[in-house]
Amino acid sequence: MGRFDIGDKVFRGQYAITEEWETCPDCFGKLKLTVKIGDDSIVEIPCARCSLGYDPPRGVVKTYRNKTVVKPHIVTGLTISGDKTEYQLDGSYGESGSSWVNSPEEATFATEAEAMGYAESGRIEHEKTENLRLHAKTQDHRSWAWHVTYHRKELERCEREAERHRVQLGIAQSKAKGESNAKKV
Repeated sequence: MGRFDIGDKVFRGQYAITEEWETCPDCFGKLKLTVKIGDDSIVEIPCARCSLGYDPPRGVVKTYRNKTVVKPHIVTGLTISGDKTEYQLDGSYGESGSSWVNSPEEATFATEAEAMGYAESGRIEHEKTENLRLHAKTQDHRSWAWHVTYHRKELERCEREAERHRVQLGIAQSKAKGESNAKKV
C-alpha cells in the first residue's frame, strides 16, 4: 500500500518552463516609438518589438522563465502495480487538460517543502542535461578545430558589428541636441 490514502492532501512539485509577458523594453508599454529622422523632424511609429505578425503593438513581449512549481492536490485514487504506486490527484485544467493528474509515489509529498526540494533537484538536473547538450558536438562530421575557428570568426564579426552600432548610437545621441530622453551607453 502507498504512503497516502484517498482523501489525503498532498503536494506535487515539478520543474517547468513557463511563458510570461513583460513590459516591452523598447516602447515601455506605450505602443509607439518617437523617432528623429535626418531632416530633424520627429515622427511616431508603431513599436515593432511588441507586435506579433501583422497585429498592432501590444506593449508587452513574451519571455520564458524556468520555474519550480508546487501545487497542492487531494488523492482521488491510486494504482498499485507490483512495488510501484501511482496516485491519481485532483488536477487543474492547466496541467494536463483534464480534471485529474497521475503522480508517481516518488513525486508526491506530504509537505510543500519536500515537493519544492524534489522539483528543485529536477530543475538542476534538467539544467545540467541542457548544459551537456550545449557542450556536445551536434554535427559529428566537423572537428573541434572547425568549431573553434567558426566561433572565433563569429565572435570577431559580432565585436565589429557591436562597435559599429556604438558609433551609430554616438552619432544619434550627438544629434539629439540635449534631449533628456537620449540614453548614454
